[in-house]
Amino acid sequence: MDSISQSNPTRLCMMLIEDGGSSHTEGYFLDAKVTETTLAAFSHYHVTAECQTGWKLKRVRTDVGPEWVNELWVAYFEKPPGQGTARDICEIWYKTKPDMLHLRAFGCIAYAKIPKKQC
Repeated sequence: MDSISQSNPTRLCMMLIEDGGSSHTEGYFLDAKVTETTLAAFSHYHVTAECQTGWKLKRVRTDVGPEWVNELWVAYFEKPPGQGTARDICEIWYKTKPDMLHLRAFGCIAYAKIPKKQC
């Protein structure tokens, strides 16, 4: 993440990402407005937002510039779901395993009825 930063105003470009549902905005300072840096910044935002909110990303709207519409972005969004679970992402992001003590098994005892043979 050395080509992007959320706190270094000496970078050349700034990319703003806004959550349409809550209007929450994150800013990323980029070395250059190219595919690799915009993808790295968005990927960072994507992981952070999903960990913080617990909601999955539904859609992305851009200005359709060349740094957004290319093979790298297509490949990013065509990753099959399940590559990297939210738990793994949160462990990487927060450096700890998520607390799952609030999770409980649910259900009830079930019996299978085996019919008697009819003669």
